[in-house]
Amino acid sequence: MQGHGGPLSSLLGKGQSACWHCKRVSSDGSCEWPEMSGKDRRLFLFPITRAPLVILGLVAWVAMETKEKVLFDYILFFSVLVPPLVIWFGFRAWQISRSVHRYNEPGARVF
Repeated sequence: MQGHGGPLSSLLGKGQSACWHCKRVSSDGSCEWPEMSGKDRRLFLFPITRAPLVILGLVAWVAMETKEKVLFDYILFFSVLVPPLVIWFGFRAWQISRSVHRYNEPGARVF
């Protein structure tokens, strides 16, 4: 199943889920990592596309507003920025690994 181009296409999964109430199986719009298009993979990894621009804008604003001739404290900036990014990409890497393993399981794919 190729990505649908919508917000659900950035979800990893087998593509089907069962209703907790009636147990009926239906399509949930997800697909496994190897089945995703490049656009869907980028959407999965970078769902907030404007965040980098906002961060760069804030850094530039702080750099311009600093009256003293002291260099911007990049160590402080990156110590605040990098840990959440490491956690985010670490979690996404774990999800991708699980998706690839599900995809490669014998009998997991229905043709």
